[in-house]
Amino acid sequence: MPAAPRSSREFIVPTKKRSCELVQQGIAGPAPDRILEAIRAEYWLPASSPQPVARKPGKDSARSTSQTADQGEAMTALLRHARRFRDLADRIPHSVIALLARASIAAIFWRSAVTKVDQDYQVTDLTIALFQDEYLKSLPFLPAAPMAYLATALELAMPALILIGFATRLATLPLIGMALFIQLFVYPTSWPDHLIWFTLLVFLLARGPGAISLDALLARQFDRNGAAMRAGA
Repeated sequence: MPAAPRSSREFIVPTKKRSCELVQQGIAGPAPDRILEAIRAEYWLPASSPQPVARKPGKDSARSTSQTADQGEAMTALLRHARRFRDLADRIPHSVIALLARASIAAIFWRSAVTKVDQDYQVTDLTIALFQDEYLKSLPFLPAAPMAYLATALELAMPALILIGFATRLATLPLIGMALFIQLFVYPTSWPDHLIWFTLLVFLLARGPGAISLDALLARQFDRNGAAMRAGA
């Protein structure tokens, strides 16, 4: 039986190869939308926009990568130098720091004492007048002359003991009390200077005079004697 002639409007589904050719030519038959959807689903084609073209890295990208690498190397070098500096600072012995603190605080109080005495290390009348009219102005019940002699004696003796490192911790106590007295009753507005004094004195009180001192020498001698006595017993 002869085949019936096909109507001119009959929909014929083309093959995949032919469909691609028809899509490229814009001729998709009587139902272009359905054919386009079928072809896109088969080949995963985008709806309308063309495939993005990957850009090759150019000079700008290479330059940015180089700058980032240089910055990383610079930061690594900086951290390495910082750690090295920290390690060097940690190697500073306590005895050196304590010696500097002892010399500093001893010089401060010794220079103050020198201004209160004459060439024979006698308290001057001017010093007694200063204690009466200025230093003890807010505490008139305290006698000026004995306080002047006491303060001068402490400012001469305690710095000497601290400087040589003998009875260092005990020697800091009178000077701490003097610094607090001056701060509270004499010159309250000079607290930055008094804070430095207080810090140095408390450091020596808490940590001791260090190995470069008579205290350390006597302690080593006592330890040797004690070890010898224990060994003999």
